[in-house]
Amino acid sequence: MILTCPACTTRYLVDAGAIGVGGRQVRCAKCGREWRQAPAAADILPPGDGSGSDAALVEEITPPPISPPEGIRPLPPGSNLPALPQSRSSTRGWLAWAALVMFLAIGTSAAVIWRQAVVAHWPPAGKLYELVQLEVAPPEIFAFDIRDVASKVGFEGGQRILKVSGQVVNVGPEAKSVPRLRVMIIDDDDRPLFNWTVAMPTRNIAPGEATPFTTRLPDPPKNVKRISVTFEA
Repeated sequence: MILTCPACTTRYLVDAGAIGVGGRQVRCAKCGREWRQAPAAADILPPGDGSGSDAALVEEITPPPISPPEGIRPLPPGSNLPALPQSRSSTRGWLAWAALVMFLAIGTSAAVIWRQAVVAHWPPAGKLYELVQLEVAPPEIFAFDIRDVASKVGFEGGQRILKVSGQVVNVGPEAKSVPRLRVMIIDDDDRPLFNWTVAMPTRNIAPGEATPFTTRLPDPPKNVKRISVTFEA
C-alpha cells in the first residue's frame, strides 16, 4: 500500500501487513511528521470465520499474481515514490532565473568590451573599472564650448520668427572643425517641443578662436519656456 505524509506529501510504498488490521503509528522519514495510519480498506476482511462461503468469495476474487515485464522489477517495500509531478509554475520559475543569468552575463560582457564608450558617457564608471583592474584610456577633453546663447521672437516679412544666436569657442589645445549643433525648444513643463540641427563652418577653428552661429525657426509655438543648444551626438 502507499502511505502519503500529510505534512510534506512524501509517499512511501510499504507492506500492508506492516500496518496491520488495527492500524499503527507511523513517522515520515523526510520531515519527521507522525500520524496514525489506518489499514487499507482492501486489507480488512469481511465478517466471518475465514471459512465457508466468505472464504470462497475471497479466494475467487483474489487476482492471480502478475509477472512484471522483462527488465522491470517491482519496488521493494519502503521505497520512496515521487510526491507530486513538477508544476508548470516551477518550470517557468527556473526558466526566468536562467534568462536573468544570461541577461546579466551578456550585460557584463558588453560593459567590459565597450568600457571606453561607457566611461565617455558616464565618467564615474572609470572608478568601477579600476576596482576590477580593467584598463580604460582617459577620455578626450571636448574641444569646444557654447557661449552667449540668446533667443528672440520677432517678425520678418509678416511671419513670426524665433531667432537663436550664440558662439562656439575652441577651448582645446589644437585646431579642429566645429561639429553640428542641436537646438531644442522646451515648454513650461520642461517637455521638448521641437528640435533641429545647425551646420557650422567646415574650416578648422584655432585654439581660443570663436565662431558665431544664428538660426531661425518660423512660426514657433507660443508656450516656449527656454532654449537648449548642444552639440549633435
